[in-house]
Amino acid sequence: MIINPIRNLIIVVFLISVGQIKLFAQPYSKGVYLSFEEFINNLPSGPTDFKILEGSELTVARSKNTSESMVSGSRQIISLYRLKDAKGKNFKGFRDFWGFSDGYHVYVNSTTHIKADHFVRVQEIGTICYFLQIGSDSGLKPIFDDTRGLANQFYPSAEPKIYNLEQFVIERESGKISKLTKEKLLQIVSPYPDLVQLTNQLHKREIFVDMIRLYNQRTKL
Repeated sequence: MIINPIRNLIIVVFLISVGQIKLFAQPYSKGVYLSFEEFINNLPSGPTDFKILEGSELTVARSKNTSESMVSGSRQIISLYRLKDAKGKNFKGFRDFWGFSDGYHVYVNSTTHIKADHFVRVQEIGTICYFLQIGSDSGLKPIFDDTRGLANQFYPSAEPKIYNLEQFVIERESGKISKLTKEKLLQIVSPYPDLVQLTNQLHKREIFVDMIRLYNQRTKL
């Protein structure tokens, strides 16, 4: 019997999506994480009374210096978030926040890894945490319209453009945040030969979140 690794990957990802395989999860306390250690320990010491402004931009995900779109669906929605105090004003020193939780999800401050002042939601939490980010060289200047409630639309400051989309990981052991390339993914999954085999079959512009989920299942906290 010939084992098809890609077919097995699809089956496992499906089971994850329908909840048959339980991934690492915990209820996160609402509040601002002033440091990575506060996030790891789920002990936010920053403000808990805040408002979240959300904006979205439909982007075509492209790798840097190439005109080819990413393999896993050329169109990706990425939401950007701003944090305001109870009166709708910026928090003093918010650029020093590591991130925050609304009690359901965790959001990391873009200042921890690129030159930007918005937050993005962490999509996968485990031994390796994963999130998508607008590329640091995209020339993106988001405008958050706070006149229509908390869930505000995000509008580009000029005509719609094709923005660079990048993948990032957070290593829970060290707190290091780095771009997730295929080479980085191979380094992460190297203890597991079957995951290395699956990774080698992926395109370098693939969205790698499913592989991170499989790795996290092997290394459950």
